[in-house]
Amino acid sequence: ENLRAKNYLRNSGGKTKKASKSYLVLPNGKTKKISFFKNPRVFPNSKIFVNTKEIKKNEGKFLDDFSKVFTILASTLTTVLLATRL
Repeated sequence: ENLRAKNYLRNSGGKTKKASKSYLVLPNGKTKKISFFKNPRVFPNSKIFVNTKEIKKNEGKFLDDFSKVFTILASTLTTVLLATRL
């Protein structure tokens, strides 16, 4: 009894990295946002909802492409420098 929304989230395993926003729906139908500073009191028959965001397939694509191009450029420059100094 007398637990707050963050206590229930923590006891259920906590939020995942895909969790974006969480809300508390009170028995009378009102919703309250759960955030860093907002930790509403949970009453009997309340429901807690945690929205999740989709992980995009192209999220790390830019970094992968950049590292591939940088690797090719660095190896090419090294080869050119070695060939000119021989």
